[in-house]
Amino acid sequence: VAAGAHQGNRCLVKEGDHVVMLELVQCRETFITRAQKRLHLMAGSGAGESSPLSHMLSSFLGAAGHLKERVEAVSHSASESIKEAKEATATAAASIRETVEAVGHGDRRLQLGQLDIFLHRPAFVHRRMFYGLTAVVLYAGCVVRSVEIDTPPSIAVPIVASFAYPSVLWMLSRAMQHRMPTQQYVFELLLAFDLYQLICETFIFVGFCVEAQRLGLLVPPWGNPMEVSSPMLRALLWLHYHNRVLELLDTVFRLTQKRFHSYGAIHVWLRLLAVWTWFAVCRVGGGDTYFHGMLNAGVSALRYLVFTLGLLRWNWNFKVDFGLYAPKMQVFRKEHLYAIQVGQCALLALHA
Repeated sequence: VAAGAHQGNRCLVKEGDHVVMLELVQCRETFITRAQKRLHLMAGSGAGESSPLSHMLSSFLGAAGHLKERVEAVSHSASESIKEAKEATATAAASIRETVEAVGHGDRRLQLGQLDIFLHRPAFVHRRMFYGLTAVVLYAGCVVRSVEIDTPPSIAVPIVASFAYPSVLWMLSRAMQHRMPTQQYVFELLLAFDLYQLICETFIFVGFCVEAQRLGLLVPPWGNPMEVSSPMLRALLWLHYHNRVLELLDTVFRLTQKRFHSYGAIHVWLRLLAVWTWFAVCRVGGGDTYFHGMLNAGVSALRYLVFTLGLLRWNWNFKVDFGLYAPKMQVFRKEHLYAIQVGQCALLALHA
């Protein structure tokens, strides 16, 4: 007790490899003084007599052993309870994951696009929207000016994009790791970006149809020699190629909202693959390249129409009502966009 650590009426005493906590009913000095007197009085007792000190030590050691057993029992019980709680939590988490995968299987596919990037739609500011439209119009003007040169595209653009794109994503993800999602400018810039892509891709789709009809490429839709081309056809391919380069900004918008999750790697690879493949198509510049541009421009126009309506929170799910008691048929849903894009890839592979 004299060598123990005291705090109030509690005392920590080391007993072998264990530490025992004692609760004193007396103050430390009084207890030690009385214990020394008892030791002095019992020092002269006979060796064969049972001293009060022996009884006191036996009682103390018995109480300490009993306390140790209780602590071990409580510790074992707590360990078992924690183990059972962990098993129950793991089972519940697995059940929740299965439910989410079953219910939200279509929503996971939507992470390839822009649907539901914003958890809550930010306030719309017209001035920021004007800035975004001005930026995309200036970009379109620069692309149109470069189209007039009518030369094959430079390989420097896809090479720079292949190194700069992952680097920018890495730096931006690090910067956004401990920050809240950005609220200013992102919604307006993304809306301006979607409107530009919608209008431009619609124009490209119509242009491909008209130019392919004029050049006689529609019948048959494959097997046309690459020498069959025109400045207008090459200009449409050039514009569509640059739109795929501009589409890399979609990932930047996603990272500013911290909504870049399970499809991160495939999203990056698909974006870079689109840049390189359309660079190759532009290098050909004629023949069956119209089919690739026409099909991809049409699907892109539909995709950005859905994205724009989704950002504006407009009800774009079309339903057909066959009567009072007949079920309402939903013609187009979000998941159908995923099927259309997969069908496009299959059709392009079959055409090739």
